[in-house]
Amino acid sequence: MHAKKIKCTVTALSWLSEYVFQLDFKADKKLKFEAGQFISVLARNEIKRAYSFACSPEIAANTGNYSLCVRLVPGGAGSEFLSKLKVGDSFRAMAPYGNFVLHPLARDRGICFICTSTGIAPFRGMAQSDELANGMKRKKRIIFGARAENEILYPGEFEKLGFERKNVLSQEQTEEHFYGRIPNYLASLPNDFAWHDYDYYLCGNPDMIVETLRYLNKSKGVSQTQIHIEYFAAPSKKEAPIAIPAAKPKAA
Repeated sequence: MHAKKIKCTVTALSWLSEYVFQLDFKADKKLKFEAGQFISVLARNEIKRAYSFACSPEIAANTGNYSLCVRLVPGGAGSEFLSKLKVGDSFRAMAPYGNFVLHPLARDRGICFICTSTGIAPFRGMAQSDELANGMKRKKRIIFGARAENEILYPGEFEKLGFERKNVLSQEQTEEHFYGRIPNYLASLPNDFAWHDYDYYLCGNPDMIVETLRYLNKSKGVSQTQIHIEYFAAPSKKEAPIAIPAAKPKAA
């Protein structure tokens, strides 16, 4: 599947949280992509920035619209450029790219997505795809990490697609969501949790990925062949500890 140069025309821009927005666009050429792949946007001064498709190939084919989920980074060449676009504005890009796609699903395993912030974008496309939305009847889970409740992205969407969802908040305590970090949440699961019954897909914060990967692989013995990762940036730590700190207690 070769990348094409495309002209994109904005059809909608909606803010999902204070710093994250969804950008919808049409392309002047039909794009064939796999759920989980990304687009390379040419921002000002020909600077290239990569953003995962936040829609499934089937929905894009049916509607003619493609979606991106973008976190606004102050001073960021790509995100600031895209955030200022209006309906009818255009930008140039190349797509598709990437190998972070659904692997052949094991007959006896479910799927577990683990992500933070806009790391949810490729999983939205995967969850909407015919392979998961219509063709998979086994367990589907998603664990989403954010700092606070107002940063939770796409609430309710994955649940409608048959996913069990757990939101993990690192800086806000609520009755509904787990308080701590994603590795804390994993460590809180019951002793009889079926760790080996899932294929795991990790995307987002690189340090979360490193620590979660080691926890699954080293502490729980999950095979590396069952774990698939997509880093948004290089991890700040070369190696994360296997021991996972206990979750922070709730305030009285």
